[in-house]
Amino acid sequence: MTNFLFFLLGLIVGGLMGIVMMCLCIIAKKSDEHIEE
Repeated sequence: MTNFLFFLLGLIVGGLMGIVMMCLCIIAKKSDEHIEE
């Protein structure tokens, strides 16, 4: 049971990290577009 909880925690943390990385990439692209202007 504890292994399942750790596995679930890993999925949640991994998902959050993925979302944060996507947001950072999108923000970086938008900032680059503004700099080019």
